[in-house]
Amino acid sequence: MKGVSPYGPPTTVTCQRITCGNLQHRHDALCDLDHRYNVNGDMSIEEATRWLVDYALMSPQRARQRVDFISTCRSYVINYNLGKDMVRQYIERDTVSAAQRWQEFQRMLSTPTLPADLQ
Repeated sequence: MKGVSPYGPPTTVTCQRITCGNLQHRHDALCDLDHRYNVNGDMSIEEATRWLVDYALMSPQRARQRVDFISTCRSYVINYNLGKDMVRQYIERDTVSAAQRWQEFQRMLSTPTLPADLQ
């Protein structure tokens, strides 16, 4: 179908959800692109650029810049999103209020913490 991506609409892979209308849509698109282009390798540079234009609402120039960054800094992109999810899950595990989450986050940042400590 003309104008519809053969890869389907964006889906969240392992990224934190931001609940704010269009911002959520853009975030999901970026997370999905990072997974499809970076991890699976089932998108070309041109397809990844088009994906960002269509789903993340970027200009073609900005989309190409993002794809170039993903290509160059692949492990950063993957580990950034993985780390963000690990920290979020750790902080939310035993806290019920926002105040408790901020207190736990501050504690985590002020003490040496390894990825294994977050599991």
